[in-house]
Amino acid sequence: TEDKPDQSDEKKADLASEPKPRGFGAPANLLVATLGDALREQWPRSKIVGLSLKDRSAIMPVGRKPDACYWFDKGEFVTSTYYRDRLHPWASEFNAAKSCDRWFGKKWEKLRTDLDYEKHSSADDSSGEGTGSKQGKTFPHPFGAAEKIGKEYYDALAASPFGNQLLLDFAFRAIEAEQLGKDDVPDLLTISFSSNDLVGHAWGPDSQEVLDITLRSDEIIRDLLNYLDAHVGKGRYVIAMSADHGVCPLPEHSKAAGKNADRQAPLGLLTAAEAHLRMKYAEPADAKTRWIEAANEAGIYLNQRMLTAHKLQPAEVAATLVAWLKEQPVIHDAFARDELLKAPLSENPLIRRVQKSLHAERSGDVYFVVKPYHLITSYKTGTTHGTPHSYDTHVPLVLFGPGVKAGKRGDAVTPQACAAILANALGVRPPATAEAPLPDKLFER
Repeated sequence: TEDKPDQSDEKKADLASEPKPRGFGAPANLLVATLGDALREQWPRSKIVGLSLKDRSAIMPVGRKPDACYWFDKGEFVTSTYYRDRLHPWASEFNAAKSCDRWFGKKWEKLRTDLDYEKHSSADDSSGEGTGSKQGKTFPHPFGAAEKIGKEYYDALAASPFGNQLLLDFAFRAIEAEQLGKDDVPDLLTISFSSNDLVGHAWGPDSQEVLDITLRSDEIIRDLLNYLDAHVGKGRYVIAMSADHGVCPLPEHSKAAGKNADRQAPLGLLTAAEAHLRMKYAEPADAKTRWIEAANEAGIYLNQRMLTAHKLQPAEVAATLVAWLKEQPVIHDAFARDELLKAPLSENPLIRRVQKSLHAERSGDVYFVVKPYHLITSYKTGTTHGTPHSYDTHVPLVLFGPGVKAGKRGDAVTPQACAAILANALGVRPPATAEAPLPDKLFER
């Protein structure tokens, strides 16, 4: 669900955004049916609810026709006119209570005063750590520096464990008001706890902040299970818990551990790439023209108008850029999009992951993979994700509910298998385009 340009109309498209009004959300660019769509088709009376702090994380999992879809914006849980003209009364009541303001003037302290955080993570003041949303580098963390409640406070709240707590409280209200799980018609609730991602980006995966929010996440799940037991009933629900990505360790942390690691600003790489293409193909009159239209996590987009004007084949220019990228110290590998799309799925796990990430109309003409433990980012602190390396792709998948065999499994599985798993638990057919199969011998029945 990351932002990726769509070459068909030469503009960037956010999978979870309508063109107008700005800031409203809808599954406008969702390409396939989701589990929510499959459930709606087979059980029209089912309740489908998607909740998150981020818009896209609420919108995408529940498909095109949920009963409720809410995300957090400027101190309130909001939806868009795609879904309904007015908020549900229970959502309006929750917002009116201003429960999100109860942390203002307080600080994010460590949960466990009896635990040696440094022993289980790293020093609190580690090189490369960021400061969140004006929250400071070390514990205790204030909720921003503003003297009044506003955007700065809400951004800091989201980048703390208490963003998850706020979302859980909202989920409780939704479960009760929508009467989820109260009849024999299967329902679907998706909750995306976004604060873990924001904390990980700012302070890094080995930080004391990530350790603390992980400890608190354990309590969040405990409280969720207890609530479901009390309001839905033991043995009447199935939970799938996973993540959409991992994250790169802070390069400074990796370098201190003896690994080859570094962070590099994207402008330097792209400027050099532009200069290489200009030297290769440009005429004197083209000295100020751009051969690269744009670049982001989806790759490098060539200026198609320039290629047409010079009667150049996109495949040739893409191959030139790929060859140049492969020579750069920060690059692990590079690929031409069209070549990978035409090729059969590779046996090489890294290349296979790249192939599965490409889209003919939305991905860049050239896709590159940075070396392990390297970041290409304009930020001087913090970290990000998006590579096919193991630290970005290795995430847990935890299942709980009636019929699920207890135990720990080590076989490879993708979080996308949640569609097949939950479809099986709900007794519905999974979406027709769902590729990930139901893991073998997962259920006892």
